[in-house]
Amino acid sequence: MHRIQKVGRRILTAFVAMGVLGASVPSAVSALTAATFSAAIVTASTDSVTLTEAAGAAESAYVEWSTVTDAEGYNVYVDGTQIDSMLIRQYESYFRTDAVGLTAGSHTLKIVPVIDGTANTSKAAEMTVSVATKDRSGFASVDFGVDIGEGVFDCGGYQADGTLSADAQVLYVTADTVNTVTLDVITNSKGTTTTYTGLANILSGRQKGYDMTPLVIRMVGEITADDIDGLNSSGYLQVKGVIM
Repeated sequence: MHRIQKVGRRILTAFVAMGVLGASVPSAVSALTAATFSAAIVTASTDSVTLTEAAGAAESAYVEWSTVTDAEGYNVYVDGTQIDSMLIRQYESYFRTDAVGLTAGSHTLKIVPVIDGTANTSKAAEMTVSVATKDRSGFASVDFGVDIGEGVFDCGGYQADGTLSADAQVLYVTADTVNTVTLDVITNSKGTTTTYTGLANILSGRQKGYDMTPLVIRMVGEITADDIDGLNSSGYLQVKGVIM
């Protein structure tokens, strides 16, 4: 678990940034199509990674590729930095990864298959996509953003340039883990932490107002109300917070 450096004025729990990764690929692709940009794709030989689709969107990008023979997994890199494996998803005939928290501009994504326990760069493929910026002129950024210096405003889990806040906690949640995922939450003024289990309980613990750690919840795939324990009387996940 990452710990955050305390920064002046901050929303404690009211602002939970969510990067939602859709379970249905057709709907996910169509949602991105309206804001996508052309991608320059370079592939290796026929038994290597073959990229089938790639594009950039608002502070994110995605790429899809065909299965490589004998590959037991894949490492995905953005500008040379490996991204979390939870961002890689397998479907019947192909794989897809969504890279989030990217700045506007060009980014190079590289997919390296893992064969016999070793990343095989000779069978890798890479591509370059153009990423757009999000409009942050609304009140959530303007009125509640925290000035952390040099004209950079930190709002919740992300900075104004689209990247993660410094030392932000990133919580990945699926339909299978939404009630079992755990997180240590600061629960009193002395800094004591309590381990909460389940997304609803984690949010309940953070609404006590002592934990100012930026929290990003990334929901992977489809999670329905029936999957979640601890919804409020109206059938919603409840997020409360304190503004300082």
